[in-house]
Amino acid sequence: PPMSRERTSTRRNEPKSGQYAIDGASGSENAWIIDGVERSSIQNGTLGASARIPYEFVQEVEVKSSGFESQYPATTGGVINAVTRSGGNDFHGQVGLYFDNDVLIARPRETLRLSPLDSSQNTVEYFANRRDPYRELGPVVTLGGKIIKDQAWFFAGWSPTFRRTTRVTTLFDDPAKTPQEWATTSRRDYLTGKVDYAPLAQLRAFVSYLYSPGKTNGNLPAQDGTSRSTTPFTQLGSRAPAANYNWSVTYTPTATLVLSYHGGYVYTNSKSYGVPSSVFSSK
Repeated sequence: PPMSRERTSTRRNEPKSGQYAIDGASGSENAWIIDGVERSSIQNGTLGASARIPYEFVQEVEVKSSGFESQYPATTGGVINAVTRSGGNDFHGQVGLYFDNDVLIARPRETLRLSPLDSSQNTVEYFANRRDPYRELGPVVTLGGKIIKDQAWFFAGWSPTFRRTTRVTTLFDDPAKTPQEWATTSRRDYLTGKVDYAPLAQLRAFVSYLYSPGKTNGNLPAQDGTSRSTTPFTQLGSRAPAANYNWSVTYTPTATLVLSYHGGYVYTNSKSYGVPSSVFSSK
């Protein structure tokens, strides 16, 4: 995204501090806004997967590091404000495909660990992390145009992501001591629609919709073989339905007066399945 024009800010991706850090603040101290509605995760304050819309859906991004207007929530980090695309008087569309797999990335580095074979926990060794074979496909389809020339326009887009990852490892507590292969598949859909309406030069309104559910089937054991062999990896998974509704009306009666109303509704509901349940008792 482009830098804020107010002043240059320092920002960088810090995975251990919660995504992007702006002016030294952690990623959880940022505010992520899409079409006027905050989409920061209520659990950790970062930008959740359901709100990471493809850039083909984005028309403009603004990053603010200070001097926030009253319409934005209080934050000690930055405000990342994104506006989704709108249609125009001419029809425009796009069809594409993203592809990624394990061959296109670098070999993972070795990591230092305590040897799981030494019960005294005094042996340190380097573990050669293996690269899990995976394949990811992401088709993209968009279309925008006019409903009524110079008054009403639409934009629609669909961009799902399909990913499959496999892992071969030997679990230490497996009596057979034979390598086994596990697989996990995931899918995340991004479906968007937006209608803009401007019946007058001073009046403009829009409604937008984003549907972005995710689902995962199967889980992977630890690469170093320390996972329990009794864990039902093939039965584990999760699903996370998500939807976002936005609407806005802006009226400019004079050159110095602007009346604007923004509203929205965000729905998320993450669920895990296949997790064993047990009753624990102590004496």
